[in-house]
Amino acid sequence: MNEQPKSKVLIIIIGILLIANIVMLGFFLAGAGDHNQKREHSGKNSYVGEYLEKEVGFNADQLARYDSLSKLHREEMKATFGELSTKRKRTFEALAAASFSDSAINNAANEMHDRQAVLELSQLRHVKEIRDICTEGQLRRFDTGFYKIFRKRSETHKEK
Repeated sequence: MNEQPKSKVLIIIIGILLIANIVMLGFFLAGAGDHNQKREHSGKNSYVGEYLEKEVGFNADQLARYDSLSKLHREEMKATFGELSTKRKRTFEALAAASFSDSAINNAANEMHDRQAVLELSQLRHVKEIRDICTEGQLRRFDTGFYKIFRKRSETHKEK
């Protein structure tokens, strides 16, 4: 069997999966709807806010700092997703203009990968900023359990 058609199909599948990951990350960061956004991102009422308060031991000042960081991060991510949407459209136009050649598919996949990396870096830097709010006594609790909050948020989004 010819390897060329298999390769093309695999590259297209990879491209589709990358796009699906970007979209899912968008829903994860932006929330699925307005009523969920308020509940998820309203400081003490948010999953992260509740975790920081109850498990890590954040005080009111720390929670206020977290709220400010979180609001700024959401605004930055909203702008980033706007840019990514425009770039994604250009990538697909270039892909179509190149008749979905193997090199065009590879270029598109590489561009999408680079954009995904930008989003991941932004998210990880945001987690570090939240960690920087912790006192020495809170760092260990934060470091040993913060990953759980992402798992819990992800499970909650699946239920809706």
